[in-house]
Amino acid sequence: MISKGGRQQLEKLADIIGDVFGVAASTGVVLFSSVDDLPEGSFIELPDQEDASNLAESGFIQTNRYSYMKYFINDEEYLWFFVGRSKIDSKKILELAVCAYDNKEDSDRRKTLDFFRSLMVNGVDSVSAVDMSHYGSMRASVSGYAVIVIVNEKKKNIVSVDSEAQIAILESIFPMGQGFYVVPVEMGKTAVVCPLHSGFTFDDAVNQASLIKDTVLSEVMMNVSVAVGMAADGIRALPAAYKTAERAEAVGSTFELNEKCFVYDKLGVHRLVYGLGAESCLAYMKEVFGTEFLSERFSKAKSNTKDELLVTIKLFLENNQNISETSRALYVHRNTLIYRIDKFNKITERDCTKFEDGMLIGVALLIMQYFVKMFPERLETDFN
Repeated sequence: MISKGGRQQLEKLADIIGDVFGVAASTGVVLFSSVDDLPEGSFIELPDQEDASNLAESGFIQTNRYSYMKYFINDEEYLWFFVGRSKIDSKKILELAVCAYDNKEDSDRRKTLDFFRSLMVNGVDSVSAVDMSHYGSMRASVSGYAVIVIVNEKKKNIVSVDSEAQIAILESIFPMGQGFYVVPVEMGKTAVVCPLHSGFTFDDAVNQASLIKDTVLSEVMMNVSVAVGMAADGIRALPAAYKTAERAEAVGSTFELNEKCFVYDKLGVHRLVYGLGAESCLAYMKEVFGTEFLSERFSKAKSNTKDELLVTIKLFLENNQNISETSRALYVHRNTLIYRIDKFNKITERDCTKFEDGMLIGVALLIMQYFVKMFPERLETDFN
């Protein structure tokens, strides 16, 4: 599909070239023509089998009637055609036309991506009302938007540079020709703006987002975390959708959730815990666990020592307080597991085998995980 800006560029090129000049789909349907006797929607004569083979191989041929050059727009094949001049001149003219068109397409693409980047990151006030109206009215069938955020894994405080291959993978999953926008936000972070309509719902966006992690890992050996924010009911709501996608990624990564895609609306208690301040965290943990238990746990956290007791209780709760399932998962004897549970109950004066205490402990464990990651300095000041 030729964009409005692309069509304007073709009109300028036609005025400069002056001869019969146009663009057709690979089927021969004329999409743009400089002459009235070859209107849009009519069919241009396609190369015969031999010429088509040569065109596929070299990208350019000249027949008795037309000169053809093969060109791709958003992965769709098009034929540029021209009448007149020698073979050498015709090829040069078409090459220059393609180059000029490419420059216009690249310029429009950069402008579009800059608009969405500024809108999502800096808000509505950062973009002009004219651009807002232009991009907001581009697709009348759009009922809303979904925003997907992709963040590259950090290693030793260094984030791998976004490669062209990684962007190309995302664009293959979310083609710009279908209305998607793959927007590089900053080093190590990319956003995908997905228009929602009857043929592509919010659930479809989540399903597509779930493909990203494995695809990027297999293709470019980069581990990424992927998140989807709240649905935006219009283009003005895109900043909120982006912010909630960022928050979903932060929540999922902080709690190390085993999901291919973190969906903001499905993060439940993890999302609630993520908003707590340090004092609220400390108060709840002390209420549930007591100071003795916390001091020992945080001492291990500071020294990066594996906390066997904490791992045991967490897995016990994840297995619905089932002794047999937990002992199998830990590869320990049933009696060893019971000993650890009894030890935990004695230190905390709780009974993790009971449903009510189990709920309190489960939330406290989430808060502890969050506290260690978000407030590491408090481990030194509060638990020396």
